[in-house]
Amino acid sequence: ADKTDIYKLIPTYIKPMVANAKKAKANNTKPSMVVSGSNKFNLTSDKKYYETDFMTAKLTLASTYKVSINGATKDTKIVDKDGNEKTSFKSGEQFKVIVPAKEIDKNVTMTINFEASGSVSKAKIYSTGNSKYQRVVGLYDEVTPLKDSIKVSIEPKEELHICEIIDDTYYGKAGNIVDKATFDKECGEEVVTPNTSANVSPLVVAGGLLLIVAGTGVIAYRTRKSY
Repeated sequence: ADKTDIYKLIPTYIKPMVANAKKAKANNTKPSMVVSGSNKFNLTSDKKYYETDFMTAKLTLASTYKVSINGATKDTKIVDKDGNEKTSFKSGEQFKVIVPAKEIDKNVTMTINFEASGSVSKAKIYSTGNSKYQRVVGLYDEVTPLKDSIKVSIEPKEELHICEIIDDTYYGKAGNIVDKATFDKECGEEVVTPNTSANVSPLVVAGGLLLIVAGTGVIAYRTRKSY
């Protein structure tokens, strides 16, 4: 044993650092991230949401990754397998993106961004340039930023909602989302058409109209749908 090493620096610090340095050099593994997931949204069976398949990132020399979205709508959410909303995940942990269907009235593309920080231990020799002093070997963590992304598109192909009200959202004559004033102007709450027949009892006909025959006129009321 080295009697001059009264603080036991060599066995406690120096030798483990040298061993780790040799191990790091032999391993030669670099931080990396591999992402996976679909490139489109699917409409849920209740037609209330568009959602992606489960997505994930597998990391090397990193433990967690963060997710953000470019082009997200107001109520777009990132959720884990249990439906909890969050943006930070462990390596290999899955998530999906959910968008309310009422916010989509045209093709939309979003970019799902993945970010992480990987680190690898490297050896460094410290020298004073003076031969009277010993060189010191130490380890330091070299941090590597990891980034990747997946573009995901929404292509609504469902039948247009013409003059309908769904979850307090108004759809106009072209099937696009409009405000109430535009809805009333384009669709109208009441339409009167002439009729020469006698008074008859109210009857319901197809097409979402309730016809009430009164005197010489037929008053047609457009029904509202609420899901």
